[in-house]
Amino acid sequence: MTGAAGIHTRAIAFQSKHILPSKTSFSSFLGFVTVTLLAVTPSTIARADDNFLTQASGPYCGLYCVYITLNSYNIPVDFEKFLDQKYISSWEGSTMEQLKLLVEDHGAYAIPMEGLSISSLRASQHPMILHVKRPGPGSPYAHWLLFLGVDGNHAWIVDPPLEKQRLPLADLLAIWDGTGLIISPQPFSPTWIRLWS
Repeated sequence: MTGAAGIHTRAIAFQSKHILPSKTSFSSFLGFVTVTLLAVTPSTIARADDNFLTQASGPYCGLYCVYITLNSYNIPVDFEKFLDQKYISSWEGSTMEQLKLLVEDHGAYAIPMEGLSISSLRASQHPMILHVKRPGPGSPYAHWLLFLGVDGNHAWIVDPPLEKQRLPLADLLAIWDGTGLIISPQPFSPTWIRLWS
């Protein structure tokens, strides 16, 4: 597994109206996470608030990814406040800039990046919201999913409202346009920014 230690998270479960952290703390967020699971099971999804989980591939995918990430950093979030036009202005979903604003409005830091590669994924020390398309010919790049880290030749992702899953890197690369929003609870260092720019 690759990634950075020290970014702590808690298992996330859909309960009641919100994604709530479990009482169990785990090590670090794959690569960031060795054992951490973002646990979204069918039984907990069934109990979730309809407002939050009516997505299949609806316009809220980016908002869900931000919500899960901020929650994992123990940053207080209220999903209802995410439903502001400054964060999602059309039925097509949120733009990269809107997701960045949402992260920053909640006290975290985000850097939009283009031209990322498999090497970028392997080197990442932070979760990233990746811009992807649905599998299949002719699908547009119109979806966001949460990348957590790399384990061998697989990526750990969360594609809300589904649970965390292990996806072959080749499959991820086939649907990803190389664009991502990197999120951190701490400011990015100038050296880090230069290395990634």
